[in-house]
Amino acid sequence: MSETIQGIVIRGVAGFFEVINDQGEVFQVGARGKLRRDGGELLVGDRVVCSYEGEQLMISQVFPRRNRLLRPPVANISQVVLVFSCSLPEPNWLLLDRLLLMAEQQEIRPIIFLNKTDLVPSALTQQYIAVYEHTDYLTITGSTNTGEGIGELRQALQEAISVLAGPSGVGKSSLLNHLNPSWKLEVGDVSARLRRGKHTTRQVQLLVLARGSMVADTPGFYSLESAATPSRSLASYYPEMRPVLGDCYFGSSCLHYKENDCAVKDLLATGALPQQRYNNYLILLEEMLQKEGRNR
Repeated sequence: MSETIQGIVIRGVAGFFEVINDQGEVFQVGARGKLRRDGGELLVGDRVVCSYEGEQLMISQVFPRRNRLLRPPVANISQVVLVFSCSLPEPNWLLLDRLLLMAEQQEIRPIIFLNKTDLVPSALTQQYIAVYEHTDYLTITGSTNTGEGIGELRQALQEAISVLAGPSGVGKSSLLNHLNPSWKLEVGDVSARLRRGKHTTRQVQLLVLARGSMVADTPGFYSLESAATPSRSLASYYPEMRPVLGDCYFGSSCLHYKENDCAVKDLLATGALPQQRYNNYLILLEEMLQKEGRNR
């Protein structure tokens, strides 16, 4: 046979891979040994060309990757849904800001999904949303208990390869089951003693939501890879800060920390930069300065 097939790797099992083409057909394929030696590990999300060797389809080419995540090993992600719960477990805003930074570094569109809104007063949910209202991030509130927000999230996942990130116990598997009940993913409980969830996903795979729309179900996905970023560039990854960068007295060398006449710190007075976001910025900045061996 001379037919070739182009598609996306959606799963790897026991040395074989499942590849889906543009028509939604799924094929079980192997991979040539030379391809593995020269091209490195094949990843879920890789766009590939398959050709027949006798009766067996084999991956013969891997297209250049748009991006690559190492934890979990997934390629060509369009966007990341950062799932946090309003309660059980309590939201970790520093972790959310850290993940937003990493998504910006990887040029992956972030979407914030605040789950379990039914467990807290609506006023508190609005308070949480207000922290990110001056960013350009899509923020969705909802609950896997009531179904709120599921339709909006489903719409946001159209025509993209997405991955869910966030602490365990926030409802990522429940969220996926709401998006498509036929997936029947295992759901874990939140530990009453530690107030954190148990990881339930054990293998990376792409779940097909609709043609052209896929979601990565990943084991214990807690963080993205962080790129090496100089401390002076940190503010450029904050959408609220970008409009005034360069307006400080010290110009592009301003770290927006202890300097006077700082345009970024002026945003605090207007509310355009919430104190919580700025406090977390300072924590991340201190970490970067320590790695650079600099004292401020």
